[in-house]
Amino acid sequence: MVEKHQLEIERQMQDDEDLALRRLVLDGPQAGQHLLEETLHNLRVHEEELRAQNDELQQARENIEKQNNKNRDLFDCAPIGYFVLDDRLSIIDVNIAGLKLIGTDRAHVMGMPFRMFVDGNVRQGVDGHFSLVRAQGNATTESRLSPHQKAPVPIILKSVRLGTEWGEGWRCLTTVMDITDRKIAEETASRHSAELAITRDKLALIIDCMPQHIAVLDGQGRIAMVNKAWREFSMANNGPTNFCIGDFYGSVCGMEAIECPPELTPHAILDVINGRSSGISLEYPCHSPTEQRWFSLDISPLTGAEPGAVVSHTNITARKLIEIDARNSRDRFADFAKASSDWYWEMDTELRFTWVSGRFGAVTGLDPMSIIGKTRGSKISEIDEADLSRHNDDLYNRRPFKNFDYMVSTPLGRKFFRICGVPAFDPDGGFVGYRGTGTDATKIKEIEIQLRESKLAAEAANKAKSDFLSNMSHELRTPLNAVLGFAEVLLAGYDTPLTEKQRGYVDHILTGGSHLLDLINEVLDLAKVEAGAMTQEMAAVNLGSVIEECVSLSSPIFAKHEVSPVNEAVACNATVLADPQRTKQLILNLLSNAAKYNRHGGTVTISVEALDDHFHRLTISDTGQGIPIHKQDQIFKPFNRLGADKTATEGTGIGLALTKSIIEAMGGRIGFSSMVDEGSRFWLDFPLCDNEVESPAAVVIDGMSKIDSHFDNGLVLYIEDNAANVRLMEALFEQLAPMRLIAANNAEEGLNLARSSQPDLILLDINLPGVNGFEAIARLKEDALIRHIPVIGLSADASGSTIERARNGGFTDYLTKPVKLSELVRTLSREMEYKHVSNQ
Repeated sequence: MVEKHQLEIERQMQDDEDLALRRLVLDGPQAGQHLLEETLHNLRVHEEELRAQNDELQQARENIEKQNNKNRDLFDCAPIGYFVLDDRLSIIDVNIAGLKLIGTDRAHVMGMPFRMFVDGNVRQGVDGHFSLVRAQGNATTESRLSPHQKAPVPIILKSVRLGTEWGEGWRCLTTVMDITDRKIAEETASRHSAELAITRDKLALIIDCMPQHIAVLDGQGRIAMVNKAWREFSMANNGPTNFCIGDFYGSVCGMEAIECPPELTPHAILDVINGRSSGISLEYPCHSPTEQRWFSLDISPLTGAEPGAVVSHTNITARKLIEIDARNSRDRFADFAKASSDWYWEMDTELRFTWVSGRFGAVTGLDPMSIIGKTRGSKISEIDEADLSRHNDDLYNRRPFKNFDYMVSTPLGRKFFRICGVPAFDPDGGFVGYRGTGTDATKIKEIEIQLRESKLAAEAANKAKSDFLSNMSHELRTPLNAVLGFAEVLLAGYDTPLTEKQRGYVDHILTGGSHLLDLINEVLDLAKVEAGAMTQEMAAVNLGSVIEECVSLSSPIFAKHEVSPVNEAVACNATVLADPQRTKQLILNLLSNAAKYNRHGGTVTISVEALDDHFHRLTISDTGQGIPIHKQDQIFKPFNRLGADKTATEGTGIGLALTKSIIEAMGGRIGFSSMVDEGSRFWLDFPLCDNEVESPAAVVIDGMSKIDSHFDNGLVLYIEDNAANVRLMEALFEQLAPMRLIAANNAEEGLNLARSSQPDLILLDINLPGVNGFEAIARLKEDALIRHIPVIGLSADASGSTIERARNGGFTDYLTKPVKLSELVRTLSREMEYKHVSNQ
C-alpha cells in the first residue's frame, strides 16, 4: 500500500524535487510528517511566487531604467542570470551574473545560440522549453548549464516571451537561477531522511541560500525558524541574540511603529495562518539611522495539518531609490517648466508636436493643444529660406540644433521664436523624435533689426563720407595741379627766363602751394582714418631701405634748416609688417619735424633696434629746443603745433596726430620723450614680419628729364575736362618738342580722336564727366583699333582702392594730382621706351 501510495504521489506531483521531499516526509517520524510536508510545500510555492515577483520587479526596473538610462546598472547588478534572446534563440544581451554562470565573457557570447551553453544531455529538454515559450508565452524548466571548463551547473530556466507573437523582432527574456546549493541541500536531506531534526536542519540550509529574510511562523504567529539572511540582518541592526525565535511576529515587525503599514495587524496575520486569507503582500519603509531602506513583505499560509505561515522580506531599496529619483526628476522638471520663461516641447518621428508645456500658452496667447499633431511649418509666418533649409537639413540628419529663429503671428501680435532641440532615441537607439525648448526672442530680434538698420545707415553714411572725401580730393587737387604745374614751368624758365624777384615770387607760390597740398593730404587722410575709410596694404617692408630713401627725399629740408642727418640704420635689414607707402609717410613726417624744430647746425639721428620677438623700434632724435612738459599731453592732438616761435609758420599741426592713427592702424605704436633745450626723441614700433625680403631702394629724380631723341615726333593724347590742366600740359609739351600733344575734353571725343590719330600714349583723367575714365578704358580695351595703346591714368584721388582699381582695370600706370613735372616726364620716358623696345 505504501508503494502504491507513493506511485500516486509521483503521478500527482510530477516533480522530482517534491517527490524526494515527500519520501523524506513519509520515511520520517510520524509526529512531524505533516508539518514538514506543508512547510516544504509552502516554501516552494512561496519560492515560485518570489521568482514571479522577481520577474515583475525586473520588468519594473527595465521600464524605469528606459526613462532614466539606468537599466544597465540594475541589469548587471542582479544576482540571478538574465539572458535576452532573439527569434533564433541567440543571445543578444546578458548580465554579469549570467556571464559568470556560463564562464565566459560578453564578446564570446553575443550572437551565440543559448542551447550551446546547455549540458548536451538535456538540450532536447531546453528545446522543448522554448517551444512552450513560443506557444504559450512562458515556461519554467529545470536543466543544467555546461560552463566553460567547469562541471555542469543545475539551474532553473524561466522564460517569458517579449511580444505578442513569434516572428521577426521576437524577443525572449530567460532567467537562469543557479540551484546548485538547493540541489546539494536536497541530496543531503535525502541521505538523512531518517531523522526529522536532520531534515529540518537541511531545510534551514535551503532557506539560508535565499537572499530574502525568511521566517516560518507557527499556528500562534510565533517565529519558529529564520534563515541566514534574517540572522545577518538582525545582527547588523543590533537585534536580539535569539533572532526573535519564539516571539510573536507582530511585535518583531513593529506594528506600533509609525512606518508600519496599516494592513499589517495581528488579526491579518492570524487570518493568513488560519487560512482565512490567501496572504499579505505590501511594501514598507524600514529606515536606519544611517540609510533609507524599503522592503517588500509577503506572508503566505502553510497548508497541512498544522497551521502556520512563511514570512519573506525582500530588500527593494534599489528599486525604490530609482522610483524616487524618477519621481524627483519629473517633479524637478515640472517645477523648472513652471518657473522658466521658456517653454518645452516634444515632436514625434514625423516632426509633429506631441506635447507642449503650459508656458507656451502664456507667451503666445495660443492654446497649447492647438498645435498638437501639427508641424512647426504650419505656424511659421516669416523665415529666411536659407535658415529654413539649414534647419530642415539638421532635422533630416537628426542633428541637434540651436537658435533656429522664425516669426509667428499670435493673438498677442507678431512674435519671434528661438528654438533649440536635440534628437531623442529609445534605449535600443531607435529615433523617436525631437525634444527642446522655445524662447520668446521678440525683443532680441527687434533690437537686432534696429541694429541692422543702424548698421546699414552707418555704412551708407560712411560711404557718403568716403564719396565726399574722394570728391573733395579731386576738387582740391585738380586746381592745385595747374597752380603748381605752371609754377614749375615758370621756375624752369625754358622760354621765359625770370628775374631774381620773379623767381622769388614763383618760389613762394611753389612753397605755399606745397604747404597747401600737404595740408589737404593730411586733412583728407585724417578724415579717412576717422571714417574708417583708410585702407592698409600690409606687406613685408625692409626698414633699412625705406629709411635710406626717406633720408634722401628729406635732403632739401635738412639743407634748408642747416641740419645734418646721421643714419645709424644704414646696415639695418630688419623686416616689419606694414604698408610700404604709409611707412614712408610716417618716417618723412618725423624727419620733417626733427629738421624744422632743430637748431642750426644740429643733427637728426635715425636708428633701429629689436625690442623683443614682436616689435622693431625706429627712433628719430633731434638736438632741438625740446617740448615743454605742459604741452606734451597735447602732442598727438590734431591741429596742435609744437609752438616754437621760429617755426610758427611751418607745419599743419596734423602730422603727429595722423602718424599716431596710421601706425596704430598697422598694429604698431608711437611714443616720445623730450626735454627743453636738449631735444626730442620720437619712436615708432613696427610689428615684425616672418618673411625676410629685400625692399628695392627708390630712385630719387631731381629736376626735369628730357625725352630721348629716338622718341622724336611721338604723339600723346590727353583726355581732360579741366582747361587749366590742359593748358599746363600743352606748356610742358612745348618744352618736349618734337613730341606732340593733342587733347580732348571728354571720353567720347577722346576715343574718337584715338581711333583717328593712333597716338603713342594716352593720358586719361579718371574723373571725367559723363563717361568716366574707368568706363572709357573698358571701351578702349574692347576696340581692336586702339586696345594696344598704353594708357596712364591721372586722378586727384590717391586712395589705395582707386589705385588698385586702376591697376586691375587696364591702366599701364597711375599718377596722382597734382603731378610733379619731373614725375610726369619720368613716366612718359618709361612708357615710350617700353613701347619702342616692344616695336623693335
